[in-house]
Amino acid sequence: MIALTAKPLPGLLAAIDFAGEVRTAKPDLESCYNETLMKAVAHFGATSRTPMLWVYAGNDIESPVEVGRRMYKAFTDAGGNAELIDNVWFPGDGHNLFFHPEGIPIWAPYVDAFLEKQGLKLMDGLIPVSNMRIVTQGDKQ
Repeated sequence: MIALTAKPLPGLLAAIDFAGEVRTAKPDLESCYNETLMKAVAHFGATSRTPMLWVYAGNDIESPVEVGRRMYKAFTDAGGNAELIDNVWFPGDGHNLFFHPEGIPIWAPYVDAFLEKQGLKLMDGLIPVSNMRIVTQGDKQ
């Protein structure tokens, strides 16, 4: 999403990034990788002018909020246009906030307010999730 805003498609008015980050599976490369990630995020921020909303759960195990905060600083210090929400919580692993139907009422007001600031039409209500199915790693398709 961050890269998309650095070279946006025609008509892109805003972008929303939920728990955005990229990780390496090799812990010994983590410190080098994080530095490379911050440089890349700053590079995108240097040309990105599309308004963005970044939403992180404070208790996200998979995408730690500290990494999101560092990325946000690198992005906006370079000139990127973003708003950071980093104080939402969801029971257990906060990453589930973005995948579980019970998370929608938590993050939706932030998204609605952001879209309204961009002059984008808000929906009359939440998208129905009655047909949504939670898939876990143990599920087979």
